[in-house]
Amino acid sequence: MESKSIFINANGIRFHCITAGEGPLCLCLHGFPDTRHSWRNQVPLLAKAFKVVVPDMRGYGQTDAPRKVADYRLPVLMKDIKCLIEALGYEKAVIVAHDWGAVIAIHYCETYPETVSKLVWSNSLHIVDFYDALLRKRSLRQILKSWYIYANQIPWMTEIFLSAANYFFLEVLMKIYVVRKEVFTEDVIKNWKDVLRQSGLRGGVNYYRAGRWAFFEIAAGRFKAGRIKCPVKVIWGNTDRSLNIERGLALRNLVDSDFDFYIVKNCGHWVQQEAPEEFNDQLADFLGIK
Repeated sequence: MESKSIFINANGIRFHCITAGEGPLCLCLHGFPDTRHSWRNQVPLLAKAFKVVVPDMRGYGQTDAPRKVADYRLPVLMKDIKCLIEALGYEKAVIVAHDWGAVIAIHYCETYPETVSKLVWSNSLHIVDFYDALLRKRSLRQILKSWYIYANQIPWMTEIFLSAANYFFLEVLMKIYVVRKEVFTEDVIKNWKDVLRQSGLRGGVNYYRAGRWAFFEIAAGRFKAGRIKCPVKVIWGNTDRSLNIERGLALRNLVDSDFDFYIVKNCGHWVQQEAPEEFNDQLADFLGIK
């Protein structure tokens, strides 16, 4: 099924989205340094049963990229999703999310439970659990894996370094986290870089810089884990070099509905791209796509 490009005004900015299919709404949310192309293998499947919409997230591609770090705080990012659903003319959606997109999605489900029917969640974290792992339990393994989060706090350094030489260093870094390297062909890498060139990296890096506010609020007792009312399917690449599998398993204690955890073996962080057939089989089963 052919997809089309649209622009939607939501939460005070303009979003660029790819959409296909008709029916109930399904939003696919990407992370850093990913782009909308990370869902290229899932859109045709989802379009069989849903109106699937894949936005360039705030700060990426042709979507507006506000300059202030505060414009990327978690409450703003969650409101982006709510306003997108409303602007598309729906009251609720299925959400399929990875990495930072999944960080937003899991907290969105806690905050706006009436607007989510199902959640598919991959290789990501819940901020309260992550805070506990780093600062309360002091998990050395997770602290070491999270080095890039600390590096991203330095103003300008990450975006200048990683975008140099036609994003050469970013490409090298990304491939370090890939297990099934053959899936990242020259065409895939070209499309990925083309989107990043439209916006630069500052918006994406600002997600990490704004994330420290959530840590301050957790420390102050103003930010606590909520309950997730919708069914949740976790699809996890088991050799993720940035996140321990405990980050995904921790969700089990927060979900008041059906919860299923599926492990994709010999697969890195970019699970929906590295193992598209296996990922799609799980997606189709959970969402009832024939």
